[in-house]
Amino acid sequence: MHLKHLCNSGSAFLLLSYFALILFTPASEERDLISPGPRLDIRGWTVHVDKPLNDSPKLRDEVLRLLNQKLWEVEEWLPSAAVQRLKKVNLWMRLNEPSAPGGVYHPSRTWLLENERPPEMAGGIEFGNAKNFLSWARQQPSMVLHELAHAWHHQVLGYEYAPAKTAYQRARESGNYADVLYVMGGKKSAYALNNVQEFFAELSEAYWGTNDFFPFVRAELLVHDAESALMIQNAWTLSAGSRAPSKPGS
Repeated sequence: MHLKHLCNSGSAFLLLSYFALILFTPASEERDLISPGPRLDIRGWTVHVDKPLNDSPKLRDEVLRLLNQKLWEVEEWLPSAAVQRLKKVNLWMRLNEPSAPGGVYHPSRTWLLENERPPEMAGGIEFGNAKNFLSWARQQPSMVLHELAHAWHHQVLGYEYAPAKTAYQRARESGNYADVLYVMGGKKSAYALNNVQEFFAELSEAYWGTNDFFPFVRAELLVHDAESALMIQNAWTLSAGSRAPSKPGS
C-alpha cells in the first residue's frame, strides 16, 4: 500500500507526525536532566544525590562519608554565622556528569538554561563526578570550602564587593602569585589569578583550610599577602544579614 493511502487514516497521520518529531527534533533539546534520587540532610545542608550515584551504594556511601567530613571541617573553621548562612546552599552529588568533572557553584539560572543544564541547581553547588570527588580531595582538601566560598562571594558579598576586587588587582600587579609552589610539585601561576571569584575562593582556602597552591595555609598567607589576608578575614565576618542575598538567575 502506498504511503498516500495510509495518510487517509487519522492513526496513520499521527504515526507520521511522530516520526517527523523524531527526525526533526534539534539535538539541542537533549538536555542534561538530573535523575531524581534521595534528598538528604547532612549536617544541616540539603544534599541531592542523583539516581545513578544512589544506585551505586558502595561509591555513594564513600562520597557521602567524605562530604560529611568536609562539611564538618567547614563548621569547625568558619564563623558560625557564615556557616548558618551557607547551609541554605543546596549541594548536588552526581555519578558522572561530563560537563562538571569537579565542583562548580552555579550562580545563574539563566546560564544553566542557556547551556541546557538543570535550572534547579541555580544558587547551589554541583559535584559532577563521584570518583573525582574522592580522588581530587587528596590534593585539594578544601574543595568543598572553595565552592562554598563562591556562594558566599555571590550571595552575601556580591561580585562587586570592592575589597576583593582591590586585593585581586593588587595581587595581579605585584607578581607575587605568578610563579608559586604547587602541591603536586614544581611551580605554577596561582589558580587565584584566573579572576576575582577564584582569587576570593583560593585565599579563603588558605585562610581557613589548606590550599593546593602557595600560600597553602594562613600563616603563609599572612606573610605573603597580609592585606589580602585581612580582606578575607573581614569578608567572612561580615554579617550574613548585612546585604540582601543575590537571586540566582541574574
